[in-house]
Amino acid sequence: NQGYPTPHDAIRTLRAMERFRLKYAEQPVEGIDRMAEVARGLETPVMADESTWTPHDVVEIVERRAADIVSIYTTKPGGLYGAMEVAAVARAARLLCNVNGSVETGVGNLANIHLAAAAIPVTLSCVVPVSTPAAAQTGIAGLYYKDDLIKEAFRFEDGAVVVPDRPGMGIDVDEAVFAYVLRSVGEDADALVHQLYERDVDALMRRTQRRPLPARPAPLPVAGGPFPDSLLPRHAMKTGIARRDAPGRRTVHFSGA
Repeated sequence: NQGYPTPHDAIRTLRAMERFRLKYAEQPVEGIDRMAEVARGLETPVMADESTWTPHDVVEIVERRAADIVSIYTTKPGGLYGAMEVAAVARAARLLCNVNGSVETGVGNLANIHLAAAAIPVTLSCVVPVSTPAAAQTGIAGLYYKDDLIKEAFRFEDGAVVVPDRPGMGIDVDEAVFAYVLRSVGEDADALVHQLYERDVDALMRRTQRRPLPARPAPLPVAGGPFPDSLLPRHAMKTGIARRDAPGRRTVHFSGA
C-alpha cells in the first residue's frame, strides 16, 4: 500500500516477483497517475485502494487505465450506499473488486460483510475480522480485539461465516459493553480503540493517512436499491468463498484464515 517511493522501484521489484504468479499488487504507489505507470509496466493486475474513495475516483482510474481491481470500503465513500455506488461503477467498467476494512469492531465488520455479499463485482478475497465478544472467543483466526461491541459472535458453521439475515445489520449492539467503554475512556475514538485493540495503536495511527471524507457526489442509479434481495453473495473472506447453501442462508467459506 503506497510502499514504493517511485513507479520505477515498484515495477522493478514486482517484475522480479512475477515468476511466483502474483494474484495482484495492491496500490504499489501513491496517486492514480503514478499507479497507471506501474500498471503499464506489469503483467500482474494492480489493485487501487487508497486512490479509491468515490465513484468518480473509479471513473478516473478507468479512464487512465490505472488499475484492474478496486478495493471497496464501507467507510471511505461515506457509508453503505456510497460503497454500493462505487461497486456499481466498478461493475459497469468490468473491474473486479474486494471489500477491505480499517480494523473496525463488529458493527463495522457487519456492514462490510453485507456490502461484500450484496455487491456483484466483489469476487475476490476480502479482509474482514471474525468479530467475537470476549465470552465467545475460542482462538479462531481473524480476531483483532479482546472484546467487541456486538452481543453475539459471527456465526461460524461448517467452515463458514453465515451472513446475518435479521433486521438491520443482523446482530445487536451490546449496550452494556458500549456504555462501559464510554465511561472508561470518554468519547475519544482513539482511546476507545486503545481499550479494545491488542496491537500498538499509536504506531498504527501515526502511519494512517488522515484525510476528510470527499464531498458526496450526486447518487448513481443502482438497480433494485443498495441491497437487492436477489443478489447472491459473491465475496470471499481471506481464502474462502461465499455461497448460498440453501434458500435464504448466506455463508462465507474459509479454507484457512
